[in-house]
Amino acid sequence: MNMNYEENAKIFKALCDSSRLKIIDILSCGEKCACDILEHFEFTQPTLSHHMKVLIESGLVGARKEGLWNYYYLNNNNCNKLSLSLMNLVTETDDCVCKDKSKCTCKQWTKSENRNFTFRPSNFHTVQSCIWVLELSHTNVCE
Repeated sequence: MNMNYEENAKIFKALCDSSRLKIIDILSCGEKCACDILEHFEFTQPTLSHHMKVLIESGLVGARKEGLWNYYYLNNNNCNKLSLSLMNLVTETDDCVCKDKSKCTCKQWTKSENRNFTFRPSNFHTVQSCIWVLELSHTNVCE
């Protein structure tokens, strides 16, 4: 999978605020006007406008204006894409970035050479890579 890390990081950054997460939760029930969203918070309308601007720029929320009122809704298509991206990011697949060994400059070693190897979680990027090292008779350990 060709993961767009920069784009996803911007979206996740938009979600790194408890108020914005709550807004997403509120909008999961359907379209709401700004005044209805504001009832759930103890901050001002300009603060809500800032949060809505961040969410709209991330593509997770859409807006429409009707007279003097702004109505907000979840962009379900983009929310679904984000969910799929997260699932692909945390699930091992054949096209994971970690499967590309062409750029690996790791040293080959065998289990018999690992007697002096000190296990530290920082030696591995994931629990899966730790298990991989323990299970294989020949493996790569990046220096």
